[in-house]
Amino acid sequence: NKKSTTVNGELYNLKDDIAEKNNIIEKYPKKAALMKKRLKEIIAQG
Repeated sequence: NKKSTTVNGELYNLKDDIAEKNNIIEKYPKKAALMKKRLKEIIAQG
């Protein structure tokens, strides 16, 4: 997996890229931000 240098994190379309070769986080920053926010909420709930 290649790390993105301009956006923190990784986002992959596992339906089309099961090998996680194409990090699409820069293409979908809003989706990534929403997913990150939701993950933080889930973690906070325990």
